[in-house]
Amino acid sequence: MKYALWIWLSVASASAAVGSVRLWRRLGSRLFLRAVIPPVALIGILASAMGPLERRSWTVDLSSNHRNTLSSVSTKVVAGVKDEVRVSAFFVPGKSGWENPTAVIKAYRHLSPRVKVRFVDPNQRPALARQYGVDYFGQVIVESGGRREVANFADEIDVTGAILRSIRSRDPQLCFISGHGERLPDDGVGVDDLRRSLERSHMQMRRVSLAATENSLAGCDAAIVLGAKVPPLPAERARWQVFLQTGGKAMVLLAAGGSAMDAWLPSGMHVGEKPVSDRDSGLVEDPSAVVAGVFASSSPVTRDLAPVFLLNPRPLTLDRDPQGADGVSVSRLLVTSPTAKVGDRSDSYLLAAAYDRSKVEHQAAAGSRIERTRVLVVGDVDWALDGQIELLDNRRLLANAVEWLVDQENLIDIASRPVDPPVLLRGSDTRSILIGSVVLPPSILLALGSAVAWRRRKG
Repeated sequence: MKYALWIWLSVASASAAVGSVRLWRRLGSRLFLRAVIPPVALIGILASAMGPLERRSWTVDLSSNHRNTLSSVSTKVVAGVKDEVRVSAFFVPGKSGWENPTAVIKAYRHLSPRVKVRFVDPNQRPALARQYGVDYFGQVIVESGGRREVANFADEIDVTGAILRSIRSRDPQLCFISGHGERLPDDGVGVDDLRRSLERSHMQMRRVSLAATENSLAGCDAAIVLGAKVPPLPAERARWQVFLQTGGKAMVLLAAGGSAMDAWLPSGMHVGEKPVSDRDSGLVEDPSAVVAGVFASSSPVTRDLAPVFLLNPRPLTLDRDPQGADGVSVSRLLVTSPTAKVGDRSDSYLLAAAYDRSKVEHQAAAGSRIERTRVLVVGDVDWALDGQIELLDNRRLLANAVEWLVDQENLIDIASRPVDPPVLLRGSDTRSILIGSVVLPPSILLALGSAVAWRRRKG
């Protein structure tokens, strides 16, 4: 394509030179200059601008909802970059199948001059790949301020998440409550996939005991109750309720039900003792396997979420309306189909809910501040364990829940955006379009003007 273009230009230039000499002789110098100089000057100006135009690219997204453009979340994250951010994408940009990832990575350098993007072929630079610990094509390394983060996939949510982690002062700390039969991330039994998911999101994890000290939950960005089988003791319950009432964030996944387990839940929420079954859920014939695909709220946790799989879930009930007063709202997240049963009673049952309370605290010295409590409750823990977390959209539910708890729910918006592969053009394609749309029209006008002038002169 490139050589054919230059051959065509050479032939056109030679023809134009021969034609110009003949026109000079037939028309005379004055009429020739009037007919030829304006279009020739226009062609020269446009041709001289071809190089800068090719080096400088602009993009216009005409798709619905701007789905081919990086989201406003990514724009805000990159706008907060103060130091240089180096993005190293380890794959070959021109390789088949990498058109969309290439476009995604390139889009970041248009958001800020502080973002430097480079593409690295691990086959050509294996030493650099080993230095960064790159295991396969498609990994993206983000470096800023001495921190190095890894995006395992060259998509917007992973790359923006890596940039966000590289520029934030510290990673969120998740505290796992122990002492009540809970699963813990360092147990290594049934929680490997969950631990890896949290590590990928760069969440710090540690276990805490409510019985240890009154300030055992200090420094926790969110507390996780991963499958408690018994309620907390009175002293533990008091500390837990203080944590929830003073702006604490928590995710409670229950392995048992009954009124005693309500001690783990926010005020006004209760968990049933008997599990929900649904023989008609459609996944397997086991009635204890329940597929929840009805999302009765617009919470970020379930935004654009596909159905999820739960095993022996306990139903939840609410005392107050989801749009209650006193700054409290309770979102009904997962609801079963009407064929679900508890005992012999068929109905639609609530399996997961999100409690959100905003309260304005007035302080004499520091003024007023908003204290926000968030609690996500699921009447089941098995969905987040090994063997279940990969089913349907369970892993996505976990990621959304954690991001919502630590006030990073904007990243959920990236994951829920449909992204179509943009139309990509190679360098030769852009030159052909530029010549075809910029150079050829004036050339045609030049030819027509010369022909008309020659004909008038002849007549």
